[in-house]
Amino acid sequence: EPQWAADGTLYFIDEPSGWWNLYAWNGSAARPVATMPREFGGPLWQLGMQTYALRDDGTAIVRTGLNAVDELGVLDLASGAYRPLDLPFVAFGDVSIDPRGRIITSASAVDNEPALVAIDASTGAVERLHQPNALGIPRELIAIGQRIEFPTAPAADGAARTAHATFYPPTNPSFRGPEGQVAPLIVTIHGGPTSVSKPSFSLARQYWTSRGFAIIDVNYGGSTSFGRAYRHRLNGQWGVVDVQDAVAAVDHLVAQGKADPARVAIRGGSAGGFTTLAALAFTDRFKAGANYFGVSDIKALAATSHKFERMYDVSLVGPPDEALYRSRSPLFHLDGFTEPLITFQGSEDRIVTPDQSRRIVEALDARGVMHAYFEFEGEQHGFRRAENIIRAQEAELAFYGAVFGFTPVDEIAPFEIKHPRAAAAP
Repeated sequence: EPQWAADGTLYFIDEPSGWWNLYAWNGSAARPVATMPREFGGPLWQLGMQTYALRDDGTAIVRTGLNAVDELGVLDLASGAYRPLDLPFVAFGDVSIDPRGRIITSASAVDNEPALVAIDASTGAVERLHQPNALGIPRELIAIGQRIEFPTAPAADGAARTAHATFYPPTNPSFRGPEGQVAPLIVTIHGGPTSVSKPSFSLARQYWTSRGFAIIDVNYGGSTSFGRAYRHRLNGQWGVVDVQDAVAAVDHLVAQGKADPARVAIRGGSAGGFTTLAALAFTDRFKAGANYFGVSDIKALAATSHKFERMYDVSLVGPPDEALYRSRSPLFHLDGFTEPLITFQGSEDRIVTPDQSRRIVEALDARGVMHAYFEFEGEQHGFRRAENIIRAQEAELAFYGAVFGFTPVDEIAPFEIKHPRAAAAP
């Protein structure tokens, strides 16, 4: 994110310290503006991102992140002094300064829909300029995330490691589960894979927690906002580290009495869909899965990757090697893939093409594995039509009902589940 200041100084983000921090170059040498264990910026999934804004008074407004939570602050570009702003938000979008000197950004809290806001950097006063969606559910139904750190698989040299996640308990004051039973658990896996899941309000997440599910949102090794060493865990280890951390999250909650090992599902989209498939193919921790346009064949992904992500597979898995790519691809490891799977795909997806989903579904069908498949006409990488988003969410709920032995109270249009089996005892 290079930016020129009025005096000719070039500011940019670099990580010699092990964290993405702000640096300045005066034409002959670079210096750290501020070195701190926080991440400035983020993964550049699109061009033109701006997570800091230079001001005429020699300061900058910066967005930083630590452990999946964002913060806005004022940074003195000369001294490196940093003053965080006390704001009721956990995630922010791009940052800019308006003619009145206010910070303009999108902001998300843990208990409300995101909004475009103007913030006074001196007082911290917030003005909501526009909120596209009003909060659509009572506040007592909102599950607030609890950030946790838990032990996971050790490093290659045997060093102990921990991973990070956010746990959302089932939340609905009008209902309670059967006495002595632990709520079913959904493990969610973010895409990217070098991205991060923040604990901001999500109506889609509340859909599950208000219906009696607990959620563990895993920021597996490779996720951002935890420093370079954590980010680099995934280098060459996609399909290994992410799966290990998902399994470790389940084991941690089971040990705490917060999860029933017989009723654990895993879901994810894109790269998260790949991890979902890999977890079902290579482990026995999960009793159902929901795959949203996930990668089943890494070699095929590499062959069809668009220019922006070309060679991404090399950093995630390793130099092109058919045996290596095949060893990590769920499509070729179905002997242990016996648990039910529901898959959702867009017919016009050019990032993870439809054949990735069609092939894994066909393979599971041939093996008699319980599954269901939806391919939405005209949808791409991530669904945009409201009717398809609703249909997918409701079908996923009904599918879990068929697996775990409950009937949703929602009126859900029927769909075909192939090779159904007796539901697990509640």
